[in-house]
Order: sequence, then structure tokens, then C-alpha cells
Amino acid sequence: LTLRVGDNTLTATGALGKPPRMPGTDFTIRGEGPDISSLALIFGLDMPSDPFEFEGKLLRVENGLQIEAIEARAGRSIVDARGFIGDPPGYDGTDLQVTVHGPDLSRYNSLFGIDLPAEPFELAGRRGTDGKSMSHNDGRAAVGESTASVEGRIRLEEHHTETDLLLVIEGTNLSRFASHAGIKGFPARPFRATGKVD
Repeated sequence: LTLRVGDNTLTATGALGKPPRMPGTDFTIRGEGPDISSLALIFGLDMPSDPFEFEGKLLRVENGLQIEAIEARAGRSIVDARGFIGDPPGYDGTDLQVTVHGPDLSRYNSLFGIDLPAEPFELAGRRGTDGKSMSHNDGRAAVGESTASVEGRIRLEEHHTETDLLLVIEGTNLSRFASHAGIKGFPARPFRATGKVD
């Protein structure tokens, strides 16, 4: 199957099983072109007009789906995702690792519908579940010189009685960090904030 939108091309090959378990899936998708914005509009997304390329593969394995290195590049921004998604309803054994980074977060203002800082950015993390709780490992977001991290586990059952999350936000300039949220009056000093949810 090949879809062309202007000079952009999206190609899908292989078998895609019926949801939710998708038996027999062995599916590869590739895309490339000079302008991702026209292709993104088909899916209701407002993206900047950047050249792009991506490739990824889904493979049905025992008890779930294997994501084999989905790699995408749009302009100078890069996305990498890989791992395993367990079968519903519990998604036991899920283990996904995702990384996104680029030189200018403000290029995605229209995608998210808010004003974002014109700063380099990186989002990274590893998510997993054993059917009863969701783990967050090596979760990190960085924009410019400010970073946020999350580590721990969220119980997926009623009341989240065993939730245990550690959140840390820090940076070199509190005034600049607060201004991204439209808050003024903070000093231009290094800062660090920590919190625990349990």
C-alpha cells in the first residue's frame, strides 16, 4: 500500500492483524518527503513544513506486540521508540522506551496550541506495567537549561494505594523558567524543587 500526498510518500507492507490482539501482525511502515505538514493534516495534526523520513515495524510475538525501532526525523527533530506492548486487558510485560529531541521547541506551537520556548528540548523515558501498576524509569524532560525528572510506580487499581513517584524540577534561572508559564516576579537564580507522591 502506497499513499502519496504531493511529493510525500507513505508506504506500508506486510500483515496487520485485527485489534485488540492483532494476530499475525508483521507490518512495516516507511515514509519520506519534503513537507510533513501536508501529510500530518490527514491525521488532524498541525505540523511545521519540514522534510521528514521515518520507518518502523510491528511484529506479533508471544503475549504481545514487539515494536522494532520506530525512528522518525522531521527537520532537525528526532523520535526513537522501541519495546514491547503486552496483550490487553492488563498489558502485562509492557516495556516501552521513547526519546524525542530537537533544537527548537517553539516550532511545535501550532501542534500543541500553546506558545512554547524557542529552546532545545529532549523528552525521554521508559514505561512498563505488570498489570497492577505502571513504572516510570529514567523519565526526563529538558527545555533549555531546565530539567524535570520522574521515577517510580503508579498503581493501576482503585485508590492508587501503592503509588510511589519522585518528581524533581531544576534549572539555572527561575525567572526564565516561570516566564514560560506567564509568571513574573521570580529572581533569576538557580532553583530545584522536589516532590513525592505516595
